[in-house]
Amino acid sequence: MRFASLLLSFTFFAPLATAQDSALQIDSSLSKTTISFPWKSVMATGLEFTAEAWVRMNPNCISGSTCLFSRVDATGAGEDKYLCVDADGTVRLLYAGSIDNEVFTPPGAVPNDEQWHHVSFTHRTDAQWIIHVDGSPVLNGQGKGYPIYFSAGVDTKIGDGTGWQISEIRISDTDRYLAGSFVPDETLGGDSNAILLLHFDEGSGTTVSHDSTTGNSTAQTGTISGYAYWISGQHGDTDMDGAGDDSELAAGTLLFDQDTDDDGISDGVELASCVDPLNLDTDGDGLQDGTETGRSGGQPGDSTLCIDGTDLNLFIPDGDRGQTTTDPCDDDSDDDGLLDGTDEDANGDGVWRLGTGETDPNAADTDRDGIQDGTEQSLTSANGSGTDPSVFVPDADPSTYTDPLNPDTDGGGIKDGNEDINGNGALDLATELDPTKWGNWDDLVLLTNRTNTWQIGGPVYLDVSGCFPGAMVAMMYGF
Repeated sequence: MRFASLLLSFTFFAPLATAQDSALQIDSSLSKTTISFPWKSVMATGLEFTAEAWVRMNPNCISGSTCLFSRVDATGAGEDKYLCVDADGTVRLLYAGSIDNEVFTPPGAVPNDEQWHHVSFTHRTDAQWIIHVDGSPVLNGQGKGYPIYFSAGVDTKIGDGTGWQISEIRISDTDRYLAGSFVPDETLGGDSNAILLLHFDEGSGTTVSHDSTTGNSTAQTGTISGYAYWISGQHGDTDMDGAGDDSELAAGTLLFDQDTDDDGISDGVELASCVDPLNLDTDGDGLQDGTETGRSGGQPGDSTLCIDGTDLNLFIPDGDRGQTTTDPCDDDSDDDGLLDGTDEDANGDGVWRLGTGETDPNAADTDRDGIQDGTEQSLTSANGSGTDPSVFVPDADPSTYTDPLNPDTDGGGIKDGNEDINGNGALDLATELDPTKWGNWDDLVLLTNRTNTWQIGGPVYLDVSGCFPGAMVAMMYGF
């Protein structure tokens, strides 16, 4: 399920798409969430009892505790039993009559690792009790063996706290795990011993119904009070970033963050491309991936569901809103030997502007003078790893330098590339001129008329065989 809807007590805002893999998030800063089942939901009057659920912490807003079930008689004369998980991963249990004092596991019994964990409490006929997490025992002991009280008028409650997500709950009046250890089923099923079985795949509204299709047929409906949200359950896409939870766990991205590396691109888009969702500058060229691909804004997140988006304190928006882009998986998009960001778009804002001192990362020859930017800046080898060697022209004479932003470095009237004819940065052809020197007048070729005769009103024939393409002829004469 890829969307969440707000559930308010006695108010319904949006329908929930039926999904086998849905769950309920009951963490909210607004109020505690409780699902109350009427007192007729008898919960074990004998010794055998099992309560189990799939739960997960949301590290962005974990606080307080959440009870997988609780039945507490405020008068103190009746039953008092609950199984709760605290924000630090401690599991707390009270089962008055057989276990009169609260027992609790060490902190971290349920890991805060963004994964679903199976938590269960089993009470056996011989009054042995045990708490399992993911099938492994974490706490056990010997109860007194007395029957458990049942108080009429006491509701069975689920939640009654904040900070957790619950995928499924099953409460049974039998000991389901006689062997003392077990492999928990991913999908909990029902039978005649299932007092309460919740899959959280309700169609809509603020009620949750006991699954009576495969178990106890007694109709039971719980009412949600406070604030709760339908979310993706196991194997879903919790943060709605386009990448399933299983894929994110395998990749190491965050299940409650749409943009783990804060580069403006969702984890789902990055996992489906060459871009690294754990590195905001995949190719290491000094430009963030989102900036290179033209992102002007980041991922929004969802504060209500405690889902992070792009951290705008880290993200650098594209300065021209995607009018120009570079390749986030190639550190030298124009193959001139210069890094797209560090060397060319030095301020990393994704836009090249004339007059800033930057060169254009999308043009190998920014000033269009016939010599590549890297060659003009005396590069004998490329600065990055993505430069195409069949395109890049290394500087054959790094002791000289021409201006990649000025097509005529020496101001002599001839473009640098027309002086350095082969564009390799060296004065190595007999017919080449020096694009770095105007003072030696090598940009000028003195022309003479062929016939040595000048006549007013008559043509003058000049020998221009020594001129270069683009040259201008200046006529100076006098009488």
